[in-house]
Amino acid sequence: MNYTLQLTDAPSADERNYLHQQLRAHNTAVSPYHRAARQPGAIEPLALFVRNESGQIMGGLTGDTFWNNWLEIADLWLDESLRGQGLGRELLRRAETEAIVRGCTQAHLKTFSFQARGFYEKYGWRAIGVLEDYPPGETFFWLRKDFGRPAERVSFKSVQTDDDVLAYLAQINRNHPARYQVMAHLEAQLAALPGDSPRVVELCHGPGMLARRLVSRLPQLHYTGFDFSQPFVEFARRQLAPLASRAAVIRANLNADGWPAQVPQPLHAIVSLQSLHDLGGEAEVSRIYRLARGLLAPGGLFINADLTAPEGGAVADNPGRLSVSRHLDLLREYGFMRVECTLQLDDFACVVGRP
Repeated sequence: MNYTLQLTDAPSADERNYLHQQLRAHNTAVSPYHRAARQPGAIEPLALFVRNESGQIMGGLTGDTFWNNWLEIADLWLDESLRGQGLGRELLRRAETEAIVRGCTQAHLKTFSFQARGFYEKYGWRAIGVLEDYPPGETFFWLRKDFGRPAERVSFKSVQTDDDVLAYLAQINRNHPARYQVMAHLEAQLAALPGDSPRVVELCHGPGMLARRLVSRLPQLHYTGFDFSQPFVEFARRQLAPLASRAAVIRANLNADGWPAQVPQPLHAIVSLQSLHDLGGEAEVSRIYRLARGLLAPGGLFINADLTAPEGGAVADNPGRLSVSRHLDLLREYGFMRVECTLQLDDFACVVGRP
């Protein structure tokens, strides 16, 4: 093949774009993560703005979340008149909180020595890349933060503060990356519910990660969540505050009587994610199935996406984890129809029944 090598200081926009698109196509072909990032909605913008009484932007933070587990912060800026008041810290905290709720486990950003490296390091970020004399006399830094408390196991029973909630949620995101796909599966099933405004109840809503996703992405859905943990209830309420016209959370002990009377009627779906096994053992899970059968309207849907035990086996110290076949047997025992397992992924299984 004959070719020429051209050096130019005036490449056209089309020429530059052609090279970029060729590299993009290569990345898409060889990397499943790049391929996934090309799908609509795969990259979710994240932005916070500080505005004055006239609506003018006086500061803010922009970035993106993607690959189900990464936050990338692009810009963080405050007008000089607002610096030193803690707004920068609040912007960073709010962005990290939102990223964790979206399922992120880590984050990265870029900064210079004349910008805010020390500010980020104060809040747990660390330099993973350094380019000295770039620009001349200065240094470029690439920073990273891993969310949660990797050296400490956070039990849902020990959660007391918002920091505990975030540490617990980050731990769940890190230990169970399949949750994102499971949530997408649940969303797809609930999106198919008939009617203009189906009512959905979530049992053990936790910090509200699934709740926020369902209510924000399914505008016809009316949601009610139940959980016993006061810190989880308060955190979830704040997450759902902008959607409060269609979402409510109620503190209740699902192992006690009383909560079924607070379930809105008619009820079109009951859902639970990675939670019912924590209620106790098979007797507690079985009781929930029995109550759910009586609460659902004809044509309704019951979905339990939970961690399971192997067939013919058990999970030490966690008697609430049942095998898929046992879940299906219990659903049939209480009169559910069209019982099936619609998804198995890692330790998760999604079992479904209809009254």
